[in-house]
Amino acid sequence: MEEKLNSGKTGNQSGDMSPIIISAPEIAMNATVRPLDGHKGTFGTLLIDAGSPGMGGAAYLCCEAALRSGIGLARLFIPEELMSPLLELCPHAISVAASRLPEERMRRLKKLSASSDAVVFGPGLDPEADGIEYDLLYLIENVPNLILDASAITIIAGHREIMDPAFMLRAAENLPPVILTPHPGEFLRLVPGWDKAERRDAPGNFARQYKLILVLKGHETAVFTPRGVWYINSTGNDGMAKGGSGDVLAGLIGGLLAQGIAPEEATVSAVYLHGLSGDIACKRLGRRYMQPTDLIDSFPEAFSRCGWK
Repeated sequence: MEEKLNSGKTGNQSGDMSPIIISAPEIAMNATVRPLDGHKGTFGTLLIDAGSPGMGGAAYLCCEAALRSGIGLARLFIPEELMSPLLELCPHAISVAASRLPEERMRRLKKLSASSDAVVFGPGLDPEADGIEYDLLYLIENVPNLILDASAITIIAGHREIMDPAFMLRAAENLPPVILTPHPGEFLRLVPGWDKAERRDAPGNFARQYKLILVLKGHETAVFTPRGVWYINSTGNDGMAKGGSGDVLAGLIGGLLAQGIAPEEATVSAVYLHGLSGDIACKRLGRRYMQPTDLIDSFPEAFSRCGWK
């Protein structure tokens, strides 16, 4: 990014496992400064590696949320057959075809990720695609600002023999923590035998062990950091419990990260703003009727309530 934007600091003392309840005044401190002479390079570039046949909506929701977060440029790395419909749905993004050939796909991924401020990998991807685990392995070991969602978690769970060492290598090289965003079913794949009612010790231990930021989605979404801080979100409702809401969250986190907000602050801010957007949509439309696209439509009011201009 050509100019780094300013951000506030969120958190408590390292190792304190009493939860911090995320609130609007806290999130207000994390808003970036948007200079009047800023340009698209100033506000960050996000690469979104997402989508597969039948799952183009995940790529769209992630991309649209990122664009509405305030980034300067979004790049969609998607299968060739999705390029035409996503160009129509999301004309503001740059689309690049992800080859079916693993070597060519990796070559393009390396080039795109090197010139992006953050990368989202996973929404709607085919976890069985030939060689896809090596794409993920490269990103974990090399990309500073990385959000792993949806299919990325399935890939990690299926290839622990190469993924676990990659997380350890990343930590040894002092790269920023990966942001991992599982729902309870996905976290159970990572920690077999986990009791879904237990939402503190296992996810907190996982975040510390693998030196990552873990977003455990669901009622009272929780965020765990590598330094032992535990956040609980105070916004959101069951109207958000619909396919696509997680794609919106991944795009929002990625957008804030690409704008220069530090990983912990970007994650906590996005989780709160995402839930608040859900509450605004719920009040306007009702929990049954509201859809993930309505979360994005509610961003302006949510951002405004938190002092983000």
